[in-house]
Amino acid sequence: MTSLIIPSESLWRRAAYEVQKPIIGGPGPGWPFSSDSVPSDAMVLYAVFYALAALSLAIYRFERRNL
Repeated sequence: MTSLIIPSESLWRRAAYEVQKPIIGGPGPGWPFSSDSVPSDAMVLYAVFYALAALSLAIYRFERRNL
């Protein structure tokens, strides 16, 4: 549930999985930086849209400020 509010943790788990994936007989659960569940492509896409929405909101709010 937290991944929907702040998707950076999901991106970290996906990146760690992608880096360790090519290792033959790679580390399983319990190894540093490994994860039992791997975020799906849909979650990565959600994180990209989330970042774009946050950036758009920040630009909109910043343009409205009286400097």
